[in-house]
Amino acid sequence: MSAAQPDPGAPRGSMANPSPYDCLGKLFPEEPYFVLRAKDPAAPGLVEMFAYLYSGQTQAALQKLQEIAALIAAAPAPPRPAGSGKFRECFLISDAMERWRQPGHRESGGAAE
Repeated sequence: MSAAQPDPGAPRGSMANPSPYDCLGKLFPEEPYFVLRAKDPAAPGLVEMFAYLYSGQTQAALQKLQEIAALIAAAPAPPRPAGSGKFRECFLISDAMERWRQPGHRESGGAAE
């Protein structure tokens, strides 16, 4: 991220106008991360589902998950074939995150912000 001033005309959460909660600059050098980009049609719903889960709104999160599943099911083909490298990478990153959160394997603890 550059030291330039945020562009309030740019979409919130973009590189040009980062959220005040942006975590990319806070990552530890060996901390695994996963990025959802706006071009992924499921990304907005996944972000909403995350917010619902972390605010304790389980039913709203489940509803959002159903909407995402319906969106993907309506696609002419799976957005990411199960054998693709990006598909497998998701599980590798998830596993790395689990290991990083274990005591003695991370630089800092604490709950998600």
